[in-house]
Amino acid sequence: MAVNNTEKRLMMLENELKALKAICPIAGKLAKMYVETSQSFTIGGGTTFHAARFRFTPNYGLGQYNLITMTPIVTSTYAGSTWDTIPTFEVLPQDGSGAVEMIVFNLIDTDIVKIIASGTLPGTFTRIS
Repeated sequence: MAVNNTEKRLMMLENELKALKAICPIAGKLAKMYVETSQSFTIGGGTTFHAARFRFTPNYGLGQYNLITMTPIVTSTYAGSTWDTIPTFEVLPQDGSGAVEMIVFNLIDTDIVKIIASGTLPGTFTRIS
């Protein structure tokens, strides 16, 4: 079966396209990334274990889904000792408002929570509950 000129040209164009894809820079590396740390939130509210809810609201980019990763760091104090841990937490699905919410579980009244958010937007932190 012979290859006609159109098929030869098509194969040549496909090879050129593959070569261009191999040498072009990826646009994602041009995105500016931010790392934000929240103020310290003292949990309070009793002696039992409970959960606290936090919100990161970007300074701009509202009304859309945003690329933001959040991680809590809890400073616990007991019997004169202090230590930092990353507790059990859940980042809630975004609702399209631009804000990102998370729930931190198993906190007691003496715990202090700081949240680190990294992503494409700077913003502010709020404790919801």
